[in-house]
Amino acid sequence: MWHSIESQINIILKSLNAVFFFLQGDTGTIECQVDGFPLPKITLLHNGKPLTPKDGIEHTYDAATHRLIITVKNARFDQAGTITCKLDNTLGSTETSFQFNVTAGPAITKGLTDQECVLGKELRLSLTTSANPKPTVKWFKDNVELQNMGTQASDDVYELVIPNVKLEDEGIYKAVVANDIGERETQCKLTVTEPSELKCDFTEQQIIAMGQTIHLSCQVSGHPQPDVIWTKDGKEIKASDRVEIIKNADGTCSLTIKQATPEDKGVYKVICKNKLQTREAQTQVQITSALRFNASLKDNVAQVGQSVILEIDCEGLPKPTIKWLFNGQEINVSPKYKIESKGNVTKLTLSKVDLVDSGLYEAIVSNGIDTINTQSKLDVCVKPKVEGKPSDVNVHVNESAKLQCKISGSPSPTIVWLKDGQPIEQSDNITIQSELDGTQILLVKSTQITDKGSYVCQATNIGGTVDVKLNLNVQQVKPTLKSDLMKDIVALVDEPVALTIKAAGTKPKVKWYKDGEEIIETIEEEYEIIEEEETYTLLIKRAQPKDSGEYQAVITNDAGQVKSKKIKVQIQKAVHLKNKPDPIVTVKQGEQARFECEFDGNPSPKVSWLRDGKPLTPKDGFEIKTDATTGTSVLIINQTTTKHSGPITLRLENSVGPPIEEIIQLQVETAPQLLQKPPAVTEAHLNQTTSITFKCLSTPKPVIHLFRNDVEIQLTDEHYEIVTNPTDLTSYEIKIKNVQIEDEGSYRINIENSLGNIESNFQLTTVDNVSIKSSTQPINTDLKQHDTLVLEYTVSGRPKPDVVFMKDGKEIKPSAKTQITYDETTNIYRLITTDVGQDDQGVYTLVAKNKFGKQESEPVKINVTAPLTIKRQLPGTVDAIFNEQTTLTIEAEGIPQPKITWLFNDQPLKSSPKHKIETSKENPHLTTLTITKLDNPDGGKYTAIIDNGLEKVQSDCQLHIYAKPKLESKLDSTFTFNYGEPGSIPLHISGEDNTITWLKDSHPIELNDRVRFITEENNSYKLAIDDVRSEDKGIYTIQVKNKGGLVELKTTVNVKEQKPQILLDLNDAPGINVAKIGEEFSLEIQTQGKPAPHVAWLFNGQELSTNSTDYELIATEDGHYRLVFHQFNEHYLGEYQAIITNSAGTIKTKKVKVTGQQMPFFTQELPQFVQVKTGEKITIECTTKGYPPPKVSWSLNGKILTNKDGCDIKFDQATGHATFIIPNATMKHIGKYECKIENQYGTHATEINIDVLAPPNVQQKMQDFEICRGQEVTITVTADGSPLPTCTWLYNDTPIQAQPDHIEIINDGPVHSLKILNAELTDEGQYKALIENQMGKTELVSQVTVMNAPDISSEPAEIRINQGGSCKLQCHALGKPLPEVKWTKNGKELKSTEHILLESLSDGIHYLTLTDAQADHSGQYIANVKHKVRTQQMIFNIIVTGIYE
Repeated sequence: MWHSIESQINIILKSLNAVFFFLQGDTGTIECQVDGFPLPKITLLHNGKPLTPKDGIEHTYDAATHRLIITVKNARFDQAGTITCKLDNTLGSTETSFQFNVTAGPAITKGLTDQECVLGKELRLSLTTSANPKPTVKWFKDNVELQNMGTQASDDVYELVIPNVKLEDEGIYKAVVANDIGERETQCKLTVTEPSELKCDFTEQQIIAMGQTIHLSCQVSGHPQPDVIWTKDGKEIKASDRVEIIKNADGTCSLTIKQATPEDKGVYKVICKNKLQTREAQTQVQITSALRFNASLKDNVAQVGQSVILEIDCEGLPKPTIKWLFNGQEINVSPKYKIESKGNVTKLTLSKVDLVDSGLYEAIVSNGIDTINTQSKLDVCVKPKVEGKPSDVNVHVNESAKLQCKISGSPSPTIVWLKDGQPIEQSDNITIQSELDGTQILLVKSTQITDKGSYVCQATNIGGTVDVKLNLNVQQVKPTLKSDLMKDIVALVDEPVALTIKAAGTKPKVKWYKDGEEIIETIEEEYEIIEEEETYTLLIKRAQPKDSGEYQAVITNDAGQVKSKKIKVQIQKAVHLKNKPDPIVTVKQGEQARFECEFDGNPSPKVSWLRDGKPLTPKDGFEIKTDATTGTSVLIINQTTTKHSGPITLRLENSVGPPIEEIIQLQVETAPQLLQKPPAVTEAHLNQTTSITFKCLSTPKPVIHLFRNDVEIQLTDEHYEIVTNPTDLTSYEIKIKNVQIEDEGSYRINIENSLGNIESNFQLTTVDNVSIKSSTQPINTDLKQHDTLVLEYTVSGRPKPDVVFMKDGKEIKPSAKTQITYDETTNIYRLITTDVGQDDQGVYTLVAKNKFGKQESEPVKINVTAPLTIKRQLPGTVDAIFNEQTTLTIEAEGIPQPKITWLFNDQPLKSSPKHKIETSKENPHLTTLTITKLDNPDGGKYTAIIDNGLEKVQSDCQLHIYAKPKLESKLDSTFTFNYGEPGSIPLHISGEDNTITWLKDSHPIELNDRVRFITEENNSYKLAIDDVRSEDKGIYTIQVKNKGGLVELKTTVNVKEQKPQILLDLNDAPGINVAKIGEEFSLEIQTQGKPAPHVAWLFNGQELSTNSTDYELIATEDGHYRLVFHQFNEHYLGEYQAIITNSAGTIKTKKVKVTGQQMPFFTQELPQFVQVKTGEKITIECTTKGYPPPKVSWSLNGKILTNKDGCDIKFDQATGHATFIIPNATMKHIGKYECKIENQYGTHATEINIDVLAPPNVQQKMQDFEICRGQEVTITVTADGSPLPTCTWLYNDTPIQAQPDHIEIINDGPVHSLKILNAELTDEGQYKALIENQMGKTELVSQVTVMNAPDISSEPAEIRINQGGSCKLQCHALGKPLPEVKWTKNGKELKSTEHILLESLSDGIHYLTLTDAQADHSGQYIANVKHKVRTQQMIFNIIVTGIYE
């Protein structure tokens, strides 16, 4: 359709009054003609809003043809509406609209879904659809239309509502949506549900005898029919040969377990559930069986200190409890007794038993149905024990011997003495005794050699046997020294030396040793050994130094050996100088000097080379080599210098004679060298002689020149002179006589000889002593205050002296009013002090000093005066209190300092205890007069006279005396009133117009009917208190005031109360305050006091709250106080004390420590069996309880596990929750685990069997085999897994069955073997092992090759041929596979040649052809047949004979 819009000068738009229809999903266009100039702007609107690209409506405009094309792509319902085309240019605007409709068949945007509805509830099925034109909706149930049902909830939502759903409403519902273009349908399933119901006829607890049948039944209902699950202890029960589970269509269900066992004990639940509801019921099934002992108690014997374990193994259902008795008294768990349980086994452990633990022990086993018991008699003994350390006995022949030891034991042991293993019988010579203290004695009166041996004292009692071994040693008389070598010997050369000892014993033999070597008498007869009865002498006839050494005698016989002392013998020789050193050695500086000597002496002499009495050392350039063995000593100076010149002393000495000394001289020629320079600066006193010294070493003697300021000075004796020291040729002295100032200057000394010269410089300055002269101007010594003081002196001296002005011996420092000046031209020092005052009075001097002395001027005394001034006058009138004191103060200044004189009524006063006259140390101008203990006569006129000798003034004062209140009666310092009775404080106070104020603890007392103030006649007063109370206690103050003053009195009021008393204290006896966790426990005291005391209970030092549900605080009228825990909790373990308080005081009870006791047990039982798959996580949890909190340990097959074993073990002591986790289960975790909990009061353990399911795991592949026919082969595979996998053998994929004498199949745990006996060729092929269990399977393959290697002839064949002839050897080598054949001759492999031809055929025939045979062809030819499994030989012996043989 075309629409023409024409315009002349403005836009003309022809209206589009049309409706356009598009089918949903189609694409179409709308065209119109647009004209205008300027070219108009085109805007499209959809329902009044500008179109966007996402609206799916686009437009294009062709300006040449003025055509506007509107394109709708993939028409949609949301595009339907009014489309407006708006045109704009500068001349104006216009627009036109048209309708756009989209038609479509029904589309279901939200269909029906399956529904579950509870019986009796409303059901609402709904769907959402879109269509144009509007569709109709029909509803169907099980394909039957529901007439007049269903509503339209909104424009596109349709509903089917069933208000009260019934069971018959269940079915398939369908909705059909249709219009003229098409139709759609949707359907759903409706399930009507009814809550499950459960009715059970079993009781909460059932007791079943072991071996009987457990039968539980119930009735269930619900829609859909509920599922029924039976569980035991939370795990589902599965049907088995012994367990029958029935569920009938009518809802009747039952669980039957035949032949009940102890493992059937537990909590059984029946759970019925459907989608709507779950219901359950439970019963506790208890399995009972008669109690019986698998192992009962036996009598025991134990030693003191050992631990004894009494153990029983008892079973029965219900599980019994065990009570232990000792001599009829029940045993409680304690550090002495430890009770442990594991499974059916219970142990009673007695730690470190003592004699008192002997008696009858009984275990009583009870489970509430039956009771049995067993007993054990325990005898505690002390095994025989050796007290002390027995000693062996050593005697000589015919002496008596006493062997003894002390043995204790209980009961007393039986004693048997043994010698060399045989019992000893008593005889006349042997006596056996036993003392009461356990000492055992074997007495031998006269010992012989035959009595020597090992003796055993054997003690036996029920505790055991102990052997005491003692050795008796009977000996001959051992050598002894009667007289030993006494002391070291020192002898001179050539003297005889004798060493003598005396020895006793049986025929002793004496040997002499020197330095450990035996001395043998020699031909030279240097030594002589002399023996005379018991005296033995070694004589050195003519001692030499070589005989010096350590000597000893050794005395020996068959009984033993004794050695003398070791002594030292020293043969001495005096020092001797065999060859003396040269007396004088002259060398030039830098050359070597050498001195040598030879010496002799013993001890070896000490050789010393000395200078000035001190040893020469290498650091000074001296090298000394002394060889004591050759007796030589050498002194070497390698690089001589002048310091080496001079005398050197050689000294030799030893301890024998006087030392020897030799003095030698070393002369070293050198150029002049200054050993000591002159001082760098010399100070010379004017008009005196000064000296400048220096040291110079010079060989030969030098010539000395002196220069001053570079001008040479003639060294004459008039003014300058040089002097040498006759005792020290290196010392020089320059003297300057009558020193003058012009002698100051720089000096140079020049020293020279034939080898060279040297110079040195020094400075000379002049000095002079200090002098002081007074100024010519007179000094004014009498000054008025504020005048100026001037002192002036002339001071001289070299160097310039230090000057200080002094006053009264102290240095005067410059200050704001004091100046010290110096005039360098006149050398005048001045002291100027302005504004002088009293502090400036004193004796002045000037002190001048330099390093050469000190001078002081004549002292000058300066006086300063000032007029009197009174700075503080006496007051005109003073009022004072009778019997107290008052002080009058006056302050006056003047120079000189004035003196104060005091007058009373114009009469002079002197300082006394009554009148104290004092001058202040801090302010000397201040003077006080203190009149003590004022009385009426002290009133009157007081005058102070101030006089400094130059002036006099006075000050007057009138003193009045007044009396203050006075306590006339005694006031006790303390009043004590009885609690509840009346009390009063009486007073008698003199004075007029007294005002009285009462205070208590510094606060005014509030008067009332109980506390009253009473005024009586004659100035008597009373504070009365009726019914004294505790709060009346305190410090009371009475303030009495009148015109004369204030009196304050204090007294203390005490209220006598009854302090709390403890009538019944806490019991702190050991073992009394042990609380059993979870049971009732209480602490109790009894106390009294007045007022009634308050009791606070402390727990670990903190007061317990009075408002707690954990405990109850009880107080009775008779003074009993109890702290009661009805169910004691371990959180309250600790220290307790009661604080008892009233206003009279506080007391504390004893502190007691409450300890807890609870044998550990599991509050949450552990599973008995856990099964997981490989890689899964195993978690085992339990909850424990006990006090002290038990220690939890986990073990596998008896080995304790830790986190290092790959487990995650946690235990929270606060909650008792224990967790055992294996993060990644493997087969190595399979086994019997034990969880053990223990504390000091007992042990409990339970076992868990863990099985880890794992697929087969083959450790290695099967190998291939190559065998020979008739051999056997074994194929083996090792496979792990859980459960242990089975193995099926296949041959070429066919199952193999065992065959007698041919096929054996062996299964040994994880190892599986297939054995082939007497293999045939038909056994060759592929063998497969199929390994499988419920977790998986795997296959392994082995290739078996059976080879045939038939026997060939092994007998050698002899072949003779003539020379030049020929022969053919044949070897038929059969086999599978065909073997390899190699020919050899005499052990060497053959190859084809012109005489030998080798041939091999495919059928296994091999030929060797020999032609034109010669003599060297003779030999042994072998066909080597090599199979894979063996090698065979065919042997041919060829003999080539001559033509005529």
